[in-house]
Amino acid sequence: MFLPVVYGVVLGDEELYGQLDKNGNFQEVEDPSSQPHSELSPLLGRMALELPCVAELVDISGDVIALLNVEVVSGKVACMSIAALPGKELTSQLLRQAPIASLVREAAKGRIVHLRDGFAVRFAQGNPAFSRRNDVPNLPRRRTLSDEFLSKVADVYRGALASGDAPAVAIERALGPTTPENARRWIMISRREGFLGESLGQGRKGEGHSS
Repeated sequence: MFLPVVYGVVLGDEELYGQLDKNGNFQEVEDPSSQPHSELSPLLGRMALELPCVAELVDISGDVIALLNVEVVSGKVACMSIAALPGKELTSQLLRQAPIASLVREAAKGRIVHLRDGFAVRFAQGNPAFSRRNDVPNLPRRRTLSDEFLSKVADVYRGALASGDAPAVAIERALGPTTPENARRWIMISRREGFLGESLGQGRKGEGHSS
């Protein structure tokens, strides 16, 4: 599918949408649906992977020798192909030793977007540029745990599972600023209120079926 993709900032219960200027600062836009379109592949929950998504495989000297094509399979990110660059050799030993899963996760982390009605949102992922607006003080705000916000927590959680990221870390980055403790508390409340399935047990990621 093809949808407009914008950058997003969460302030309290409000989401602000915009693009980055030439200096990397966030500039709010009035109509997200008017922004440039990207090809998206749906993930679990209301998430998608923005395509193309490519990871680089480097040798011990730091030279890029191959490119990994990352796509979505059964709702999760996966490496679909590996192509050596011209003049580079891709040996079986190198393939056995390469951290393919880690490379896929890192590549997908910056390309996951949150689906909204008619457009998609790329959240901060820890980049301070997304929290800067001239007319909004960059100060901690007390957050209201509304149904809408808990639904966002569930979306980010499922997107993190699909990409192999740590759900609490992804929630802290996407919906912060907050603390790791708060992120885990939001997950617990999302389960309690039915936005996420029941826990699989202490220290285990994922969700079971509610009784």
